[in-house]
Amino acid sequence: GNAYFKGDTDYATSFHYYKEALVMYPNYTDAYKNLKTLLVNWKDYQAQEDSVHNFIYKSPGMPVPYYVTGLVYENMKKPDSALLNYQIALKILPEFPDALFKIGVCYGMYFNKLDSAIYFLEKAKKVDPLNAEIYENLGTAYGMSRNVDAAISVLNQGIQMFPNNSRLYFNLSVAYRSAGNNSMADDCLAKSKSLEQKLDVAQ
Repeated sequence: GNAYFKGDTDYATSFHYYKEALVMYPNYTDAYKNLKTLLVNWKDYQAQEDSVHNFIYKSPGMPVPYYVTGLVYENMKKPDSALLNYQIALKILPEFPDALFKIGVCYGMYFNKLDSAIYFLEKAKKVDPLNAEIYENLGTAYGMSRNVDAAISVLNQGIQMFPNNSRLYFNLSVAYRSAGNNSMADDCLAKSKSLEQKLDVAQ
Protein backbone atom coordinates (compact mmCIF):
# COMPACT_ATOMS: atom_id res chain seq x y z
CA GLY A 1 0.00 0.00 0.00
CA ASN A 2 2.74 2.47 0.92
CA ALA A 3 4.52 2.10 -2.42
CA TYR A 4 1.41 2.98 -4.42
CA PHE A 5 0.27 5.76 -2.09
CA LYS A 6 3.60 7.52 -1.55
CA GLY A 7 5.08 6.76 -4.94
CA ASP A 8 2.51 6.78 -7.72
CA THR A 9 -0.45 8.08 -5.66
CA ASP A 10 -2.55 5.22 -6.99
CA TYR A 11 -5.15 5.65 -4.27
CA ALA A 12 -7.45 2.83 -5.33
CA THR A 13 -4.64 0.27 -5.33
CA SER A 14 -3.27 1.61 -2.05
CA PHE A 15 -6.72 1.36 -0.49
CA HIS A 16 -7.00 -2.23 -1.69
CA TYR A 17 -3.73 -3.28 -0.06
CA TYR A 18 -4.40 -1.45 3.21
CA LYS A 19 -7.88 -2.97 3.28
CA GLU A 20 -6.55 -6.49 2.68
CA ALA A 21 -3.96 -5.98 5.42
CA LEU A 22 -6.68 -4.96 7.87
CA VAL A 23 -8.93 -7.85 6.85
CA MET A 24 -6.10 -10.26 7.72
CA TYR A 25 -4.71 -8.27 10.67
CA PRO A 26 -7.46 -6.08 12.20
CA ASN A 27 -5.06 -4.54 14.74
CA TYR A 28 -2.51 -3.46 12.13
CA THR A 29 -2.15 0.13 13.38
CA ASP A 30 0.09 1.49 10.62
CA ALA A 31 -2.24 0.27 7.87
CA TYR A 32 -5.19 1.87 9.68
CA LYS A 33 -3.40 5.22 10.08
CA ASN A 34 -2.21 5.22 6.47
CA LEU A 35 -5.70 4.39 5.25
CA LYS A 36 -7.12 7.41 7.09
CA THR A 37 -4.43 9.65 5.59
CA LEU A 38 -5.12 8.27 2.13
CA LEU A 39 -8.81 9.20 2.36
CA VAL A 40 -7.88 12.82 3.06
CA ASN A 41 -5.93 13.01 -0.20
CA TRP A 42 -8.10 10.81 -2.44
CA LYS A 43 -10.75 12.99 -4.09
CA ASP A 44 -12.57 10.35 -6.17
CA TYR A 45 -15.44 9.90 -3.74
CA GLN A 46 -17.38 7.44 -5.88
CA ALA A 47 -14.33 5.17 -6.02
CA GLN A 48 -14.00 5.55 -2.24
CA GLU A 49 -17.61 4.49 -1.75
CA ASP A 50 -17.20 1.43 -3.98
CA SER A 51 -14.05 0.43 -2.08
CA VAL A 52 -15.54 0.68 1.41
CA HIS A 53 -18.60 -1.39 0.50
CA ASN A 54 -16.25 -4.24 -0.37
CA PHE A 55 -14.38 -3.65 2.90
CA ILE A 56 -17.57 -4.13 4.94
CA TYR A 57 -18.48 -7.21 2.91
CA LYS A 58 -15.14 -8.81 3.76
CA SER A 59 -15.16 -7.85 7.47
CA PRO A 60 -18.81 -7.40 8.52
CA GLY A 61 -18.17 -7.88 12.24
CA MET A 62 -15.24 -5.48 12.57
CA PRO A 63 -15.57 -1.80 13.57
CA VAL A 64 -12.88 -0.32 11.31
CA PRO A 65 -14.69 -0.89 7.96
CA TYR A 66 -17.75 0.96 9.25
CA TYR A 67 -15.62 3.75 10.67
CA VAL A 68 -13.77 4.13 7.36
CA THR A 69 -17.12 4.12 5.55
CA GLY A 70 -18.18 6.96 7.83
CA LEU A 71 -15.09 8.92 6.78
CA VAL A 72 -15.96 8.39 3.12
CA TYR A 73 -19.55 9.59 3.58
CA GLU A 74 -18.29 12.58 5.50
CA ASN A 75 -15.99 13.37 2.56
CA MET A 76 -19.04 13.08 0.30
CA LYS A 77 -20.98 15.59 2.45
CA LYS A 78 -23.46 12.92 3.58
CA PRO A 79 -23.44 13.43 7.36
CA ASP A 80 -26.47 11.21 8.04
CA SER A 81 -24.78 8.21 6.41
CA ALA A 82 -21.47 9.08 8.07
CA LEU A 83 -23.04 9.24 11.52
CA LEU A 84 -24.89 5.95 10.99
CA ASN A 85 -21.66 4.12 10.13
CA TYR A 86 -19.77 5.67 13.04
CA GLN A 87 -22.59 4.50 15.32
CA ILE A 88 -22.38 0.95 13.93
CA ALA A 89 -18.62 0.96 14.55
CA LEU A 90 -19.21 2.10 18.12
CA LYS A 91 -21.86 -0.57 18.68
CA ILE A 92 -19.34 -3.22 17.66
CA LEU A 93 -16.57 -1.70 19.81
CA PRO A 94 -18.17 0.49 22.53
CA GLU A 95 -14.95 2.28 23.50
CA PHE A 96 -13.64 2.87 19.97
CA PRO A 97 -12.10 6.35 20.49
CA ASP A 98 -12.11 7.39 16.83
CA ALA A 99 -15.81 6.55 16.52
CA LEU A 100 -16.64 8.40 19.75
CA PHE A 101 -14.74 11.42 18.46
CA LYS A 102 -16.36 11.43 15.04
CA ILE A 103 -19.87 10.96 16.45
CA GLY A 104 -19.25 13.98 18.67
CA VAL A 105 -17.97 16.01 15.72
CA CYS A 106 -20.97 15.04 13.59
CA TYR A 107 -23.48 16.04 16.24
CA GLY A 108 -21.78 19.39 16.74
CA MET A 109 -20.76 20.29 13.20
CA TYR A 110 -23.66 18.97 11.11
CA PHE A 111 -26.66 18.65 13.41
CA ASN A 112 -26.08 21.41 16.00
CA LYS A 113 -26.82 18.95 18.81
CA LEU A 114 -24.27 20.37 21.19
CA ASP A 115 -25.27 18.34 24.26
CA SER A 116 -24.78 15.13 22.29
CA ALA A 117 -21.52 16.45 20.84
CA ILE A 118 -20.18 17.22 24.31
CA TYR A 119 -21.30 13.84 25.66
CA PHE A 120 -19.44 11.84 23.01
CA LEU A 121 -16.38 14.09 22.96
CA GLU A 122 -16.07 13.81 26.74
CA LYS A 123 -16.22 10.02 26.40
CA ALA A 124 -13.61 10.16 23.65
CA LYS A 125 -11.33 12.24 25.89
CA LYS A 126 -11.55 9.67 28.67
CA VAL A 127 -10.70 6.82 26.32
CA ASP A 128 -8.05 8.68 24.30
CA PRO A 129 -6.63 11.60 26.33
CA LEU A 130 -3.66 11.95 23.96
CA ASN A 131 -5.64 13.24 20.97
CA ALA A 132 -5.32 17.01 20.61
CA GLU A 133 -8.27 17.21 18.20
CA ILE A 134 -10.61 16.02 20.93
CA TYR A 135 -9.68 18.99 23.14
CA GLU A 136 -10.01 21.39 20.19
CA ASN A 137 -13.49 20.19 19.28
CA LEU A 138 -14.70 19.75 22.85
CA GLY A 139 -13.62 23.29 23.70
CA THR A 140 -15.47 24.57 20.63
CA ALA A 141 -18.61 22.62 21.55
CA TYR A 142 -18.60 24.02 25.08
CA GLY A 143 -18.05 27.52 23.69
CA MET A 144 -20.91 27.18 21.22
CA SER A 145 -23.17 25.97 24.03
CA ARG A 146 -22.19 29.14 25.96
CA ASN A 147 -20.44 27.22 28.71
CA VAL A 148 -17.34 29.37 28.40
CA ASP A 149 -15.79 28.30 31.71
CA ALA A 150 -15.86 24.66 30.61
CA ALA A 151 -14.41 25.62 27.23
CA ILE A 152 -11.52 27.46 28.87
CA SER A 153 -10.90 24.56 31.25
CA VAL A 154 -10.83 21.91 28.51
CA LEU A 155 -8.62 23.97 26.21
CA ASN A 156 -6.16 24.66 29.03
CA GLN A 157 -6.05 20.92 29.72
CA GLY A 158 -5.23 20.38 26.08
CA ILE A 159 -2.48 23.01 26.11
CA GLN A 160 -0.87 21.39 29.15
CA MET A 161 -0.55 18.20 27.11
CA PHE A 162 0.10 19.82 23.71
CA PRO A 163 1.91 23.11 24.41
CA ASN A 164 2.88 23.59 20.75
CA ASN A 165 -0.61 23.22 19.29
CA SER A 166 -1.53 26.54 17.69
CA ARG A 167 -5.20 25.61 17.19
CA LEU A 168 -5.70 25.05 20.91
CA TYR A 169 -4.33 28.52 21.63
CA PHE A 170 -6.52 30.03 18.91
CA ASN A 171 -9.66 28.35 20.28
CA LEU A 172 -8.68 29.45 23.78
CA SER A 173 -8.34 33.04 22.56
CA VAL A 174 -11.91 32.84 21.23
CA ALA A 175 -13.14 31.45 24.56
CA TYR A 176 -11.41 34.17 26.58
CA ARG A 177 -12.84 36.80 24.23
CA SER A 178 -16.32 35.40 24.84
CA ALA A 179 -15.68 35.59 28.58
CA GLY A 180 -14.71 39.26 28.26
CA ASN A 181 -11.05 38.65 29.12
CA ASN A 182 -9.50 40.50 26.19
CA SER A 183 -6.00 40.54 27.68
CA MET A 184 -5.80 36.74 27.89
CA ALA A 185 -7.49 36.47 24.49
CA ASP A 186 -4.80 38.67 22.93
CA ASP A 187 -2.02 36.68 24.60
CA CYS A 188 -3.40 33.36 23.35
CA LEU A 189 -3.91 34.71 19.85
CA ALA A 190 -0.33 35.98 19.76
CA LYS A 191 0.91 32.59 20.95
CA SER A 192 -1.14 30.84 18.27
CA LYS A 193 0.32 33.05 15.53
CA SER A 194 3.84 32.53 16.86
CA LEU A 195 3.45 28.76 16.78
CA GLU A 196 2.02 28.91 13.25
CA GLN A 197 5.01 30.94 12.08
CA LYS A 198 7.43 28.45 13.62
CA LEU A 199 5.59 25.63 11.86
CA ASP A 200 5.79 27.45 8.51
CA VAL A 201 9.54 27.97 8.94
CA ALA A 202 10.06 24.31 9.87
CA GLN A 203 8.22 23.19 6.74
